[in-house]
Amino acid sequence: MVEKLSKELASIKTALIIDYQGLSAPNLNNLRETIAKHNNRLQAVKKNLLRISLEKAEIKELSQGELPGQTAVVMIREKPIETIKAISTFAKEHDKPQFLAGLFDGKIINQEEFNTLTSIASREVLLSQTAALVKNPITRLILQTKVNQQRLISVLNAITRR
Repeated sequence: MVEKLSKELASIKTALIIDYQGLSAPNLNNLRETIAKHNNRLQAVKKNLLRISLEKAEIKELSQGELPGQTAVVMIREKPIETIKAISTFAKEHDKPQFLAGLFDGKIINQEEFNTLTSIASREVLLSQTAALVKNPITRLILQTKVNQQRLISVLNAITRR
């Protein structure tokens, strides 16, 4: 189990360590399903096995200090922001799980950075906002050009009438 987990941890850039103590089995399964919807995986693991796996995966920073409660690792391969938001929403509804430590895009994150990630807009929202920003100046340019064309036509018509 340690070998498999350490290989998987070494191959990903985003992972979360959470404390799920106090979460009922059906709710833990619901959380697993929520994470699986984003093509990611939650695995409950004993603290010592997790620490050994993290050290073998050369992510020693995540294994520093004592981990409280019952630990699970969320291995995130796709849609990291959406997955983190889903976990955060689930935690708000059930008061669990609690974020303990994380790795985001290869960088160790703390609770504050985790909270920041939960407030980022989704990819689709960011793309639509970017498209609107790009489109707006172009639209104004086209409208201004039409107004100037109409003024030019009015001036030319006035000149030809004289």
